[in-house]
Amino acid sequence: MEILGIKITWFIMIISMTGTVFNLMKLKWCFVIGLFINSFWIYWNFSIKEYPLAIWFIMLFGTSIFGLIKWHKEENIQKEVFKRLKKKK
Repeated sequence: MEILGIKITWFIMIISMTGTVFNLMKLKWCFVIGLFINSFWIYWNFSIKEYPLAIWFIMLFGTSIFGLIKWHKEENIQKEVFKRLKKKK
């Protein structure tokens, strides 16, 4: 499968690397990108009967969900701490 003459797997790989860079920069969007990318690889690997890889990407999909939830909870905790610190002043 190609988009504008480029194999879609190359396009997805570039987006994957973008997600990895976002993760290194501690940007929450890395998990959203991870969900999209892992969904693609799950579909792709099942379609070419690469079941072990499909299962691997299902697990990575789960870690992206876990990371997104954890990040959201930590953001809420930080906001609460800042609110309490402001009230003490």
